[in-house]
Amino acid sequence: MRFPVATFLIPAIACGPGQAAIYHYDLGTTYQRKGQLDDAIAEYRQAIEFAPDFAAAHSNLGIALRDKGQLDEAIAEYRLAIEFDPNLAIARNSFGNVLRDKGQLDEAIAEYRLAIELDRDYAMAHHNLGISLDDKGQLDEAIAEYRQAIKLDPSFTGAHNSLGAALADKGQLEDAIAEFRKALALDPNHALAQVNLEKTLGLLGVRTPER
Repeated sequence: MRFPVATFLIPAIACGPGQAAIYHYDLGTTYQRKGQLDDAIAEYRQAIEFAPDFAAAHSNLGIALRDKGQLDEAIAEYRLAIEFDPNLAIARNSFGNVLRDKGQLDEAIAEYRLAIELDRDYAMAHHNLGISLDDKGQLDEAIAEYRQAIKLDPSFTGAHNSLGAALADKGQLEDAIAEFRKALALDPNHALAQVNLEKTLGLLGVRTPER
């Protein structure tokens, strides 16, 4: 997940509410990138206190809350983000993620599709849509979304792995192996792609070298 780079950091006491909101938002994104979720949450809440309709702050707060497993609170923040900015594609995508976490696949799919309508080049939303379609057993549609994610971002390691897994599920083992190898070429430490590659090679009767 990419977050906005801090544009400026100024003492909140020396500026108006709008600038103060951006100050706390920027701090929140910095903490979030570093994995300091409690600090990030505190900063986003401060940003929202200064600017209650700050959609991006609500969205990022939702992401941090989801990462802490507070799904219902995250949903509340995503709903606010979308209320204040219905065209915020990242909020739609993130809302889809938490709905998927809760097993609400149809609702998640609807949010991913809305995110894509807002941003056709949103590779992550295509990938996430693919995962939800995959979970529903709609493999052909999932594969189409994974391929679109890769078309938009050829270095998208997770999409190569997901495409490989879906192809393997359809019995297209050689094509699956090619995708797992692409994932590992991009990230040799991608453990899931390595496991999937070894499993698929095993199905073909190909022995993998001992590591």
